[in-house]
Amino acid sequence: MCKNKIAIVGAGITGLTLAHILAKKSQEFVIFDKRMELGEGTGIMLSANATRILQKYDLLDTLLPLANRITSMELYDDRNTLLKSVALNTLEEKFGVPILGVHRKDLINLLTHSLPENTVCTNSEVASIQQPIVTGK
Repeated sequence: MCKNKIAIVGAGITGLTLAHILAKKSQEFVIFDKRMELGEGTGIMLSANATRILQKYDLLDTLLPLANRITSMELYDDRNTLLKSVALNTLEEKFGVPILGVHRKDLINLLTHSLPENTVCTNSEVASIQQPIVTGK
């Protein structure tokens, strides 16, 4: 069986998470991102689905000190009138993982620095992709 190195275009949360999945399966990969520095952005909320994936790839415990547990959420209209208040702490009990608020840069740094060396290439814009033509078996 031919084992190819996989090219991942973009070192955002999705590309870096894919890299962790491939690394766990011992698949070779390289990530290309056109930015010089990774991780700009703002705060994000990670649902139980997201934190479960981080737990599966042994990243959740490292992220916890950088994050805040979200135990409730309030929804307001444009006049600042409370529309709904939602308790989220029961979801952690139900799913076994927390719902977190974290700065996007902290999550990107964690995902980047926990990958094997020389697998993330910044300042590397992908101009085209060519897939080899395979003939026969």
